[in-house]
Amino acid sequence: MTTSKKCALSRRGFRGILSAGALLSALLLGGCTAAGEYPAATRLTGDGDDAPRKDLADERPLELTRYEVVSDTEVRVYFVAGIPDCYGTRAVVSETSTTIAVTVMEGVIPGAPDECELVARQASLLVRTSRSIGGRTIVAG
Repeated sequence: MTTSKKCALSRRGFRGILSAGALLSALLLGGCTAAGEYPAATRLTGDGDDAPRKDLADERPLELTRYEVVSDTEVRVYFVAGIPDCYGTRAVVSETSTTIAVTVMEGVIPGAPDECELVARQASLLVRTSRSIGGRTIVAG
């Protein structure tokens, strides 16, 4: 008879692996979560973007993988993030007359389980600028 064993990885361990760049695409290595629903999970917008959160703990910046200009004042930024039951994201934007610097911050959401599945996902945020993008350069902040 074959049995399978699942293991758990702490949030700190997961964040270390992401920081090292070990997970560049969605990947499941296995894990366990506490039983039950997590009502605080990060929601997605109608366009599939993460809904920005203001209640994150232990934030850290993420690397942008790409971006696309959506409108005269909107940019969609793409990045690799953790599962929405444990992690949320928000964007920090700094604008000058020549550049738009975008930093995506990821943090632990309130009510997240102590142990999370080790899953990375491709994610995006829609960022609005204070004025027209025009000829300004978009850079990682």
